[in-house]
Amino acid sequence: MMNIAFKSVLAPYIQGLLDQKRSLGFKYDNEAYILARFDKYWLETNGDSDDVTMESLEGWTRLLPTEGKSSQAGRISVIRQLTLYMNGLGKISYVPIDVIRYSRPVVHVLSPEEVADLFRVIDGYVPKKQSTEVTRMAYGYRVIFRLILATGLRRSEAVCLRLDDINWKNGSITIYNAKGHKDRVVFMSGDLTKVMRKYTSDNLRLMDTEWVFPVL
Repeated sequence: MMNIAFKSVLAPYIQGLLDQKRSLGFKYDNEAYILARFDKYWLETNGDSDDVTMESLEGWTRLLPTEGKSSQAGRISVIRQLTLYMNGLGKISYVPIDVIRYSRPVVHVLSPEEVADLFRVIDGYVPKKQSTEVTRMAYGYRVIFRLILATGLRRSEAVCLRLDDINWKNGSITIYNAKGHKDRVVFMSGDLTKVMRKYTSDNLRLMDTEWVFPVL
């Protein structure tokens, strides 16, 4: 949890918003970083004024040369929450619109042929240096990509998977502190459970590790 000393005239409102969000169970660390930037912006551009208007937020809502529109929307969204909070306390403030139109990348769905070609390359990978560690790593590639494809896990979720997160009886995996700081459970098919069980039995039984993929 980030502890920041805010210095602008809006500091009590900023700290109050953080306290409220965290009391509701939100980490709000990234938002705290954005609020610290806003606190500095307000101090430099608006001084002792606590009147939040469209004009006073003009510099903040403008797209910066070093950012994309998604980052711009994120910055505005946090200040939108702040001004809504201020209005709720009776401090009438301008609430910025956080709807920023920006293009999203087109998602390419692999065809069955492309999936087959992908795993043909992964399964055919042979390390140039032969050792226990690299052989285990090559085996891990074959398993982790199948796990991601079959369950929809994010790359970071698969890499950070612990042995204790797997319920071998029903083939379920518990993902802790996922997107939105929420836990969720995903289920493996019977075939995938067998692949995962064989991988952990073959590769991890002699290792003192809590991780499913310790070298990836």
